[in-house]
Amino acid sequence: MGLIVLVRHGETDWNKAQRVMGTSWVGLNESGKTQMRWAARVLKGLPIERVYCSPYPRTTESAEIIAKELLLDPTPAQALCEVGYGVWEGRLFSELKEDPNYFRYLKDPSFNPGQGIEPIIRVQERAVAFLEEASKERPVAAFAVVSHGDVIRTALAYYMKLPLKEFRRIRIDNGSVSGIEVHAGLAEIKGVNLVPEIGELWQRSYIRFNVNIPGGV
Repeated sequence: MGLIVLVRHGETDWNKAQRVMGTSWVGLNESGKTQMRWAARVLKGLPIERVYCSPYPRTTESAEIIAKELLLDPTPAQALCEVGYGVWEGRLFSELKEDPNYFRYLKDPSFNPGQGIEPIIRVQERAVAFLEEASKERPVAAFAVVSHGDVIRTALAYYMKLPLKEFRRIRIDNGSVSGIEVHAGLAEIKGVNLVPEIGELWQRSYIRFNVNIPGGV
């Protein structure tokens, strides 16, 4: 399979507000565009020959910034879409603490709460299937995927052989770069959640965790 570079889209105003996006049509804010310019500089040093992306504005805008730096054209792929959060979309994460289905959903990746909400196990299945197929379809030294937090985390959990119920232990920030290299069926994790402002993000994450607000998507 070679090198797979996983990039989470840049920040949006909904990320900043801790609002559930899911399939909502939300674009990057200025901070998000800056994050993507950084990611593009990092990726320029890699032998990337293709760029795939989720078809939402926040991911297509991110992919376009990266692809421009690499002199490539991004290819949208439905399998890289964010988790469909159904009735939860548009709400603040802090509001979901009142919904018992939300806590069961966080703990059980096979749980299907209905109401348009996609089970996490389905997200992992489609993400991994896409990466495997993209690798076989036209082998290259490396390709990049611009997607969403939970899509990337579930894919990383698969290649790390981490039980899916533990996938939220992997932190994936906006604008972060992660890498997997796969040869002869063996995966090596090259890096996870690489971002320039790591200290600031860890501090922000620590504060959020300690006031019991779940992470963003």
